[in-house]
Amino acid sequence: MSLVRVFPSLAGYNNGRLSFLYVRRSWAKDLHHYEFGIHEATFVYLAKFYTMVLEKLGIPLGCVPCESSEDESACQDDPRWNQRRDQLIGFCGPKLNAPDRKRGKNQGHKCECNFKVPVGSGVAGYERMVNAYQFYKRAKYLRVMMVNPLHPKVPCVAMSLQCTCNQFTAADVSDQWDRVEALWDKHLRPVLGPLWGFGSDGDARRFSIQKSRMLSTNGPRFRCSWRGFVYSARVKPNGDLCDIMSQDSFHDSKKMSSAMAVASRDLAMGTRLATQYHIELVGDPSLFRPSDHGLHRRDIVRKDPMSMKTIERTLARKVDGCLESLAESMKQKEGGLRNLLSPETTARFADKEWPPEDTLGTRTWLGVIRTFLRIFFSTKDSLEKRYENCAFVVSFLRLKRQWIHADDSYELKHHAESAQCFDHVVLQCESAALKIEAFREFFATQPCFLARSGSDCCETFFSKLGGFGAIQLNRRNFNCDDALETACDLLKLVLYEFDPECPMIVKKANDSLELIMKELEENNDVPDADLTDYPSKAQCVSAGDRGLVRAQELAATLGMDNRKPRPKWWTEPWMNESTMTHEMRDADADDNIVERIVDPVFRTTVSGPEREVGEAVDEQRDVVAEEREESADGAGGSADGAGGSEPDAGAATEAAVPHCMPCRPAARKPRTRSQIARYATMEDDGDHEDAVRARHEYRDVIDSVHVVEEAQVLPPLRRVIPRRRRVDASPVM
Repeated sequence: MSLVRVFPSLAGYNNGRLSFLYVRRSWAKDLHHYEFGIHEATFVYLAKFYTMVLEKLGIPLGCVPCESSEDESACQDDPRWNQRRDQLIGFCGPKLNAPDRKRGKNQGHKCECNFKVPVGSGVAGYERMVNAYQFYKRAKYLRVMMVNPLHPKVPCVAMSLQCTCNQFTAADVSDQWDRVEALWDKHLRPVLGPLWGFGSDGDARRFSIQKSRMLSTNGPRFRCSWRGFVYSARVKPNGDLCDIMSQDSFHDSKKMSSAMAVASRDLAMGTRLATQYHIELVGDPSLFRPSDHGLHRRDIVRKDPMSMKTIERTLARKVDGCLESLAESMKQKEGGLRNLLSPETTARFADKEWPPEDTLGTRTWLGVIRTFLRIFFSTKDSLEKRYENCAFVVSFLRLKRQWIHADDSYELKHHAESAQCFDHVVLQCESAALKIEAFREFFATQPCFLARSGSDCCETFFSKLGGFGAIQLNRRNFNCDDALETACDLLKLVLYEFDPECPMIVKKANDSLELIMKELEENNDVPDADLTDYPSKAQCVSAGDRGLVRAQELAATLGMDNRKPRPKWWTEPWMNESTMTHEMRDADADDNIVERIVDPVFRTTVSGPEREVGEAVDEQRDVVAEEREESADGAGGSADGAGGSEPDAGAATEAAVPHCMPCRPAARKPRTRSQIARYATMEDDGDHEDAVRARHEYRDVIDSVHVVEEAQVLPPLRRVIPRRRRVDASPVM
């Protein structure tokens, strides 16, 4: 792209060549330099920035409702001196030695939002730098708060940056949100519009505030027209809405997909089962050709649970057709799956019964995820249809949970998704319904753009900081100082990226993060929906009732209407909401779709961004390790004594393990190829759980054999240095 096009005001040439110094000065002109924390100067600059952007786009001022989205990302633990600010960048607060029983000894540190380490000059400046490394905590994460306008043309920019080690509480987050809301009403409300709420990606501290505020009954409330939605928004004294919180839709879909991918638990769809094993059957080349389903190998084995391409290809209509073929072949009187198998494989089933594969539960769950994504990212569904889909997803999840809770053969802890997955999806669906009705009441001339709802803009910001977006020269692993300086350039670059006269298109370098809705739409032949055609209150009530009826019909197909007369929860599935939430299990390592920290000693996995107090778990793990060593020494010394001492020591050790670190099974011993044949020929004999376990065990055995063979065949390389010829240095006589 020509620099003259990017900088239309440039006219300084040096002998026919554009002066590089002039370009640098033009770029640095009016460049805003961020400071860590929440500062009023940033809001003042953003008010001028968005005034310029909205005037270029032709959008009236004060007519774009927004969210404040936030997230953390790991960065280099590398404090640097910033010359512009004369500060040490990379610390998040002082180390406190006050004892804290909850976090362990010497764990009183808590991240401070506006923490700074000024340096100065002379001996005093040198002592400040030395004391910083000795008395201050080094940050390992970068936290960002983004201005997230709910409009397809208005850009998202950073509002606040913060160094953190992830040790802050929900009370700290609540105080920061109140401060942001006050500064927003003062500076950005007249320019952009009201701040409707805050978005995140599932962090427990933030979600607890979101849920409590949306379920509150204090003051005047704005509620949905349909009776099945229980969340509401708060009405301010000036008439603006707030506390319409949101969870990231991408993360919610990944959590739902992960719920059926664990072999140790069953995801019950009524009397049916939703399992990843059916996806593996679809990917079996002896059953279907790759062109029949479009799945890749990494999608079948779920190599990357964070990949949206894996979710997209798994939810495609072609995969649903293959699952339907499996179910239809099961219903045939003769043959069953043998009608789909190759002749060689059919010979193995000659003296066996056909393996039953009822895929209705898997198809149902994938259809619910597909409907959930269409609420936010569909280009064909109208707003009334999206409102109906919100009611359908919420009602089906609640009906399924009510049925499991009332059935003696099932338990919510073992046969349902995690409580976090359930709550996050329900909140996001009801938040979408609230936004549709809020746009109709206050901003009917603006499009209801639900695709922005959540925290995906934070992920895009982090990718640009790491060199995978607009700025390709930055390092992938950045520190806090790099992020602070690069954020200034990204803010300047947005002016050209969203300029209607000469827009600059920046695509994501990683295509696995893109979601294409072509294979997920209900009908691709219809024209694109008008996002300004809002349903009336009566239409919203009718759409909500239709969604509930769809959920009831689907639940009846799955065998959830087996109680006569039907209980009250069949027509009001939202009853006793809080009671059953406590009976559901918490998300563990198998449910996490974020980066995990693996402990090779305890063989446990802990999710970094979702811990309550950050590194407190690591510190508690160190304390447990010391206690284990002491208990092991004590058990070893009393081995000659009473035989009951070892079980007691083991029980004490298990009790000392933190609850947030679920234990994983020990590593399997590598087997030889002669032992693999027994697992390679195992087929499903009707016991689904054993078949899934055997399939995963076979895959682990194959991987372990490859590792053993590589270790034997490829010896370590050794550099051979030839010896020098000895030179006789004796003098010549």
